[in-house]
Amino acid sequence: MYIRYLWVPLVLLCSVSASLQAAEMIAQVVGNRFTWVSANTTSGYLSPSLWDIPFNLPVADKVIPGGPMDTSVSSINLIGTGGSVSVPISIYGAEYRLSSLEGFKPVSGTSSTQIKGNSVTVSGSGVGNLEVDLSSLESPITHYRPVFRSIDKNAWVGAFMAAKLPKGRYQAHINMNMPYDYYRSGVRIRNTLLFTTNIIVDYTPAVLNTIEVEGDGLITPMYHYPNTVSGKTEYVVNAKGYFPNGVLMGLKLPLSDSPFYEMVGKNPNEVIKYDVSCVSGCSGKNQIIVNGQGKLNTTDNRMKIDATSPTTAQAILQVGFNNKQMSELSNDTYRDSFVLIFEAAL
Repeated sequence: MYIRYLWVPLVLLCSVSASLQAAEMIAQVVGNRFTWVSANTTSGYLSPSLWDIPFNLPVADKVIPGGPMDTSVSSINLIGTGGSVSVPISIYGAEYRLSSLEGFKPVSGTSSTQIKGNSVTVSGSGVGNLEVDLSSLESPITHYRPVFRSIDKNAWVGAFMAAKLPKGRYQAHINMNMPYDYYRSGVRIRNTLLFTTNIIVDYTPAVLNTIEVEGDGLITPMYHYPNTVSGKTEYVVNAKGYFPNGVLMGLKLPLSDSPFYEMVGKNPNEVIKYDVSCVSGCSGKNQIIVNGQGKLNTTDNRMKIDATSPTTAQAILQVGFNNKQMSELSNDTYRDSFVLIFEAAL
């Protein structure tokens, strides 16, 4: 009796190719507006604007493109200096541009492949279900990129608002392994492309789009017996944009050489120092100018106009003067202007 040993060689073939750099998809969120700055959005799908170019791929005469190995990602955590926020995202598959295409045939695969010219779209995970014949022994893939399903922009904006994050840049990255099989000399070999997608959101939590001011600026004098005069007028300020925390209002320094806010006639020695106050729509302090002296600035001492809704705010400003001695004035027209600076409160 004897025992014969049979040696059975098992050959495992696998190679890995890495991309040169990560692709980026950049978005801007300003208030409640979401805009993709750098991303390709077509037919309900989303991908980086720029294709990645693989280097040193093994040559082949046939190729079976595939989708990412893991398409179970349902959310990403965007992180910035002001904190983090989780937003939903879903991986759809991958896109390729092939070096050539002589024909194709169906094969067994775990993802679905569609071909248009030299472009291939694979939906799902793992190797696809079409085998492509190349025109020669060559590097099979010239460009590739991942494909995501279109995101719910309202969900992303809502997540940022709920997290109450400050202005800043928030980003995350998704690493993917995208396998494809290729044939060379009749041998089927697996190769894997390593790919990273950086997703970046530049976030501004509030924005002021427009300021509309209603009012003619005409002060009708009211005479008081025996020898004084007063007058007032009103401006209605309407702000529009997105500012859940209201609108900040500051006062610029006088435009003239005088340190005071004052109406001047033809005679430069005859002036009317006036008051400006917020009589409706402002919280806290309401005095802007008192007897010609400014009570606000444009940096650290501003007034807040409360938002009547996240997208609108209104204030009523009263401009006037009281009990000016008529002996100090002439029969004349007195003029001045003042400048208010507005900014969405963060």
